[in-house]
Amino acid sequence: MIEQQLIQDYRPLLASVAKKYAFLAEYEDLFTEGVIALLVAYRKFDEGAGIPIAGYLSQHVRFAVQIKARELNSPVYIPHKTNAIMHAIRRRGLGDNSVEEISEQLKQSKSEVKRALLAYKNSRLKSLDALLGEESSLLDVIVTEDDKTNLTVDDFINLLSDRQKVMLGLMYKDATQNEIAKALNISQSQVGRDIAKIRQLYTKWEGVN
Repeated sequence: MIEQQLIQDYRPLLASVAKKYAFLAEYEDLFTEGVIALLVAYRKFDEGAGIPIAGYLSQHVRFAVQIKARELNSPVYIPHKTNAIMHAIRRRGLGDNSVEEISEQLKQSKSEVKRALLAYKNSRLKSLDALLGEESSLLDVIVTEDDKTNLTVDDFINLLSDRQKVMLGLMYKDATQNEIAKALNISQSQVGRDIAKIRQLYTKWEGVN
């Protein structure tokens, strides 16, 4: 019941974001992806983090729909089964779980889950690189089945504070520093300092990895 009301409350945002990227993919597919992202973010929201829930949910919806649009518009072929598992991982919010945990929950083989998880994280890497990268590319550290280092975008995101994670999401939707400041209830100068720190962390992380 609560989730149904949540979807109703955020329907204008869901519709607006889906419409924005409808030139890349089907509107209904993007709207559905936004609903999934909204519900997953709501379940994971930590009230003790000191982040406004509205900004937190909104940035997750925008981020997920943007990635979905690019994914659906990508010329790279993903096998049907891999694609289905990848969507299940996203829908259930399992992207941070281990291959073993996902395999057990989805009742799929570890090899199938590994391929789907790679495709899922690959889509996130492309999006992050487009936002923060310049000449170098995060795609250089995409893990392969033989790579035991498991270097992913999550390693970088885990370096950020909760506020910086939300800020990164707002940056994905091309929010101005003033808009970010209002969403997080902080000064614009603080936003500027945090963005600079995010970029510094990204440059340092990319150089190490």
